[in-house]
Amino acid sequence: MEPLSRKYDYQARAKNTSINHDPYGHRRTEWNEPLKAEFAAFRHWRLALFNTDRPRRLCQRPTTFDGSINVYENYFGYLINIRREPPAGLRLADVSDPQRVLSFAEWHVEQRTDGQPSRFLERAIGEFCRTARDYLKVPSEQWEAIYHLRQAVIPDTKRDKWKRMVSLATLEAIGLAERPSLEELAAATTRYAKEHLALRAQRSLYIRLLVCRPLRSRNLREMKINDNLYRKDRGWMIEFKGAELKIGRRNGRTNLYRLSWPDDLVPELEEFLKLWRPLLPGQERPELFISRHGQPYTVFGLNKEFKKTVFAYTAHAMNLHLVRDVWASEYFASENDVAVAAQMLGDTVETVLRHYVEPLRKQNTDVADRFIRKAKQASTD
Repeated sequence: MEPLSRKYDYQARAKNTSINHDPYGHRRTEWNEPLKAEFAAFRHWRLALFNTDRPRRLCQRPTTFDGSINVYENYFGYLINIRREPPAGLRLADVSDPQRVLSFAEWHVEQRTDGQPSRFLERAIGEFCRTARDYLKVPSEQWEAIYHLRQAVIPDTKRDKWKRMVSLATLEAIGLAERPSLEELAAATTRYAKEHLALRAQRSLYIRLLVCRPLRSRNLREMKINDNLYRKDRGWMIEFKGAELKIGRRNGRTNLYRLSWPDDLVPELEEFLKLWRPLLPGQERPELFISRHGQPYTVFGLNKEFKKTVFAYTAHAMNLHLVRDVWASEYFASENDVAVAAQMLGDTVETVLRHYVEPLRKQNTDVADRFIRKAKQASTD
């Protein structure tokens, strides 16, 4: 593959028109005090590691919970700005009112997404249903009405993720193209220029790492030096366990994800640690990868940086999680071994078959055709 170069402008890409509407949400910082207190208690209920009053599956990490706050902000904003309800009267229980939730859904479909339910609306109503049923514990007829509404909210055909994907080979080429040279560092005369090169070195490393080890965004962001990444003998190991993983316990035991750092990336890792990482703000932090602001990456921050980088080279707005789809698809097409794919992805075989069934199905024809070609060849030998 020929070397790639940056030639596409992410900001000039075609955008979903539904995101260009005027905002209507009501920010959490502006909520009335009783609602703030109720929501704080609800947040604690979702985050507490030990909570006998909550289904275990509903336990969330702070970043996961905080990522869902916008559905509440938008819903309360709708009640204030569209239904003209008084802000002082808002309460968390409003999300369990089937009539209010239905009116929100109808308005959102008609006014925000051109007559088609959106994935945001699907997520919001699902969130409200769980809150009503498991936290507020409203009468069954209330949460069941919201549940039935959720069943009726079927988003239009999702964007074809295959049109946004690029191959592992292309990702490797992007990683190599991002890698700065020592000559560029020698020519850099300002701190800003050196930081810019160090950020390129960092992007190069984590993109090429994903090609070899399809980590989840969370583990890429939270990988700590001398903890989740440590030297063993002559190499390096990647290790996450328990609460550091999406599934903390599996089959009654603490879940463990442990793989070696790719051998061919060891020189790049050690160069990054010795040469490039000390040039970044926040280099004293334990996380291996840190943002340009010297802080750990947020979910949004890392995903956007990855998406913008891939788009700059390919015009494909591929998000970070799709790397796992590509990896599963290409590996299965080549090796036809779901067990190893599950180990590399940090999932069970059942989970891989369930969540990556589409890429696996897309490759099944290729696998079958190879078998048939071998059978035909054998008949002529």
